[in-house]
Amino acid sequence: MIWLFLLNFCRLTTGLMFAWSFVGKLRDFRAFEQAVIRFKLLPSWLYRPATVLFLSAELGVVVMMLLGGSLLRWGFLLAALLLTVFSIALASVLVRKINISCNCFGPSEKPVTSYDIIRNIGFLACALGGWGAALTPQKDLVSFGILEWGLVLVVAVIFITVWTQLEEIVQLLRWR
Repeated sequence: MIWLFLLNFCRLTTGLMFAWSFVGKLRDFRAFEQAVIRFKLLPSWLYRPATVLFLSAELGVVVMMLLGGSLLRWGFLLAALLLTVFSIALASVLVRKINISCNCFGPSEKPVTSYDIIRNIGFLACALGGWGAALTPQKDLVSFGILEWGLVLVVAVIFITVWTQLEEIVQLLRWR
């Protein structure tokens, strides 16, 4: 039963986080494309295709998390790949001392910091944990009742909120 909770927690967390990211970027596609350009990692002819590819892959993760079944494993792997690529891009910006915003969840003025990488590592651990849990023999997730889904949803939303606001939480705790 614990594997089922882990699997569904990771499934909801990964799906919701990528849905939030996808919607935020789609709402201002141009700002996201500008962020990709400012990262200075790709030749100019790849900016638009890369932007569309990232958004498509994020939507793909969301769809796979929703559909479940055998797609869960692939969804978790795609999520892990995206988070790894995004983390490498964030690290490269920090190493090259480029002062830009992440736009990870939509337009933002907040510059990239090491907390963005830590956040991604937390979500990466969740995606890999979900992938591992999805490898365990499971019949069907239909046996999960509404109460269990509700509990896991609350925990997933709290996890996403804490990890996406990690820098602010640390600063708040340091202030005291």
